[in-house]
Amino acid sequence: WESALGESSNATYAFWSEYLEMVENVLLLTRATREGDWQLHLASIRAILPYMFAYDRINYARYLSVYWFEMINLQSTHPFCLDNLQQGNFAVQRQGTHGFAKIACDMAIEQTANRDSKTRGGMKGFTTAKGASYRWTRTHRERAAITRMCEDMAGKCTKEATRADLTESRMTKDQRDVKNIMDTINSMVNPFDNDSGADAGDLIHLSSGMIAPEDVREDLLSAGSRGDEAFTAFAECRLQSDNVDLNKPLKKMSLKTFSGGTSKAKVTRKDTPLLRNDRELLARLIIISRVRKIDLRKLLSYSLGPYPAALASYDGGLVKTNKAKLLHLLEDAPPCSPLVDVPAGSVWIVDGMAMLQQMTPKAMPTTMGQLANKILRQLVFLARRHSSHSIHFVTDNYPAISIKGAERKRRAASGSERIRISKPDQPTPKQWKKYLANNFNKEQLVNFLFESWAMCEPSTLNEITVFISHSEDCHAVSVQNGSVKVQQIKELQSSHEEADTRMFLHALYISKNGSNPIVIKSPDTDVFVIGIAIAPDLNGSRLHFHTGKDENTRTIDLQAIHMHLGDDVSKAVIGLHCFTGCDSVSAFYSKGKSKAMKLMMQHPKFCQAFAALGTATIVSAELSAVLEEFVCKLYGHRDCSEVNDARYVMFSTATRSENVMPPNQDSLTQHTHRANYQSSVYKACFIQYPTLPSPVDHGWKMIDDCLGINWMTIPPAQESILELSKCSCRKSKCKQPEAEDNCCSALQLPCTELCSCKNCTNIFELHEESDDGDDDGEDANEEESTFE
Repeated sequence: WESALGESSNATYAFWSEYLEMVENVLLLTRATREGDWQLHLASIRAILPYMFAYDRINYARYLSVYWFEMINLQSTHPFCLDNLQQGNFAVQRQGTHGFAKIACDMAIEQTANRDSKTRGGMKGFTTAKGASYRWTRTHRERAAITRMCEDMAGKCTKEATRADLTESRMTKDQRDVKNIMDTINSMVNPFDNDSGADAGDLIHLSSGMIAPEDVREDLLSAGSRGDEAFTAFAECRLQSDNVDLNKPLKKMSLKTFSGGTSKAKVTRKDTPLLRNDRELLARLIIISRVRKIDLRKLLSYSLGPYPAALASYDGGLVKTNKAKLLHLLEDAPPCSPLVDVPAGSVWIVDGMAMLQQMTPKAMPTTMGQLANKILRQLVFLARRHSSHSIHFVTDNYPAISIKGAERKRRAASGSERIRISKPDQPTPKQWKKYLANNFNKEQLVNFLFESWAMCEPSTLNEITVFISHSEDCHAVSVQNGSVKVQQIKELQSSHEEADTRMFLHALYISKNGSNPIVIKSPDTDVFVIGIAIAPDLNGSRLHFHTGKDENTRTIDLQAIHMHLGDDVSKAVIGLHCFTGCDSVSAFYSKGKSKAMKLMMQHPKFCQAFAALGTATIVSAELSAVLEEFVCKLYGHRDCSEVNDARYVMFSTATRSENVMPPNQDSLTQHTHRANYQSSVYKACFIQYPTLPSPVDHGWKMIDDCLGINWMTIPPAQESILELSKCSCRKSKCKQPEAEDNCCSALQLPCTELCSCKNCTNIFELHEESDDGDDDGEDANEEESTFE
């Protein structure tokens, strides 16, 4: 086994080898006691000690080390005791019939003297007097001896001792336990199966198939060596020398394990580069603008924080919006309701991952094989219910570098764990949402569904052809001549990352092979928006969108909405949707999609601009200018065409929070690039392998080998504002040359009310003149000139 797997290359093998060694050390310690083997006793304790340090068993680590250290030095300290211990006198043999039966001395005392001298309720059961307690303790041995002699006289101690391990009942129980253990092991994942696709570097949990995160794997595999280093350091500093007090607290290692390696990381403001609350920051701007010459118009052309407040949350996440608002607005737009009954004979396209996400724990089957069978039966039932002969199950693809990385990271914020599926009998994960939060798990699950459906019983398909997309492949599973056949569909192979676009490639395939109505089942507004734009392009097949839950379930005729909106608006809806917020592009804080849609409908140039978004790789200066004007009007500034001007106007009219202002021009440009890129992805939904540029320099950037959002290309202004707004000088008066180096006076600047100095004379003369009580005089004029 060892030669076949390679101890150094297989992480799971290395872990279980170390675990078996730990168990062996415990058994050897037991054997040393049973046989009275002193050297084996000390060797076993030495082998166990590193794990006491590694797994923070502080008392055992401290005092077991002291015990072992004193025992190995008995040759020089107590040689007579050592001779007795080496003869096996550290354990007690209570009978001579059976061998391998010695027990530790403390256990022998408990089983004999202590048990024989017990009284009901202990010492407190009969007295609390000090003298009586003292006599009770001193006569402990004699009372036990008397008790044992009385038992001998009564014939109670003549019973021959038996070995519990050799009784018939114990052997039967052992056989039953062995069978249960084998059944359990057979139901677990086999991480050493060469056909499972497991990487040698993966550390796999046997019962669940979960793959340990890298930090958990490193901690588990290095526990022994790190514990041994800790023990060696402890012995050198506290036992062999007096450099450190023996009882000084030991630092815990806090090594991660499977059970504690996926805890949710708490995100706090301390963990973010947020420097100050923007409300406080803007209040400072008012103060410093009164006493220092600062161009506020230029200052507001920068972001006042590490992230643009209008587009990002305080920790750098995307600002989200209610996408369903746009769906409801467009759904209610036609004068005649677009809601219809599902046409008979329609071909269904199911958003596979949405279907899996909607499964509830109560309805979850016990095993993965049962889960695959349940999903297949639901798809077949859906197709037969509407007299269809086929159904498409479409899923996402999960590349390592993805523009949806930020959204998937948010969905996985509660913690996730990688689980490899090895066989149908594997139990389904109990925490289903966390399981689906991991891209690796979703890829594994979809591939497992395909493999399971390819081997299903012909009766399960019930004459329905099931198309399933997985990774970049697509196969049709059908029954031919009484057996299940799997056929690769080359026309549906694609590099699409999202099922949102891939479903329309399937819709085009269906329309080319007949004029059946098409029904897309999905809860996603993104799919609804794309469907409105491409509805007339399906060769006569009418496109429908099935969505909602329970009593709100409905089927929408997308072509009816397209005809009502017209070609121009329908084509522009994709750009508008991406620009105002989708899974990969942030929304504008407090600006919903309804207002944006109505604004676009009022201005034809905006409609043309959003229709052009995504048609070219690079956003032209003209298109960028029109979209910037759209943002100004979205924030209620119809006389502004530049967002920097709108920010200055809003600040001048007592706006005290940056998140309600539009983003600065630099941040908006990056936002426009992201919206343009996402629009181009949506508009390429009919192309199997669309040619798209790298997201880098299109609103994203590489951060530690991962794709991250490029919020801005110029640094924020906040650091300089903090430096200019106040000083921390503790000197009185703030006079030169006594002032500190960080004082405003040293920088030849007047102090403000925010400075820490006391009785300061370095105050701008404005405060002295304000005593006149003329609120509309020179002070007001000077403030206006500063803002101007």
